Amino acid sequence: MAIADYYISKNDTLPVISATLENADGSIVDLTGGTYQFLITNADTGATVIRTATLNGLGTLGNLQYQWVAADTTVPGLYRCKWVVTFGGSAPMSFPNNDYILVQVYAGPPGQILTSRADYDAVRDYLGVTVNDLSDSAIEGSGFLPMSEAFIISKLAVQTNCPTVVQIMAGTTPATSYDKTFLKAAIIYRIAYHFAIGETSAVDTAISVGSVTKDLGGIGAQWVNQREEALKDCDQALGSITGFKRWRTL
Repeated sequence: MAIADYYISKNDTLPVISATLENADGSIVDLTGGTYQFLITNADTGATVIRTATLNGLGTLGNLQYQWVAADTTVPGLYRCKWVVTFGGSAPMSFPNNDYILVQVYAGPPGQILTSRADYDAVRDYLGVTVNDLSDSAIEGSGFLPMSEAFIISKLAVQTNCPTVVQIMAGTTPATSYDKTFLKAAIIYRIAYHFAIGETSAVDTAISVGSVTKDLGGIGAQWVNQREEALKDCDQALGSITGFKRWRTL
């Protein structure tokens, strides 16, 4: 579901990004004697910085690498990148020359339960949307993540026979090895619920005749169904946690 080719967390300078450059026929580009650059363009603002890339091994191997510097990853977002090789004289060539290398600088979830990029992708996969529809910053900045975690944590707190969130995340008794999966799933479904509410409100497909209102279907109706499914799935995930006395509380 994710569209980036590479991911790097905000303020990180590792891992090094590298690539073996190829000609149109698939043969390796001989980089011997060239100069090498790595272009980084912010997809939102269009601002571009030009950095110096280096050979990784012999020029005949066609491999370049770039070591990130701190300034490259201070602003989360999507970046379009290219390698630029200037051969003998002043003949530059871009790689790729018909596309970009997409790099996502990832802010990192501030939650205590959803703590990896895969968790964000799981939300999008569940909803059937892309990062363009629901970005990492939207999950964080909209309040979806903190609201959802706080809600689920509150439901666990009133249970008398459940492991605590700390026990679940650490996998310590009385939590089982499956409880962490169920807990994360509950948060994912709750975020999906909040997203579906917003989408339902965004498109009004209902008509009113007198005192009777009927939804004509379409996008609004689709998200009405999605939010109900998300509530059911969230309830089921919570009910699967060890010792959780299950009832519909969502």
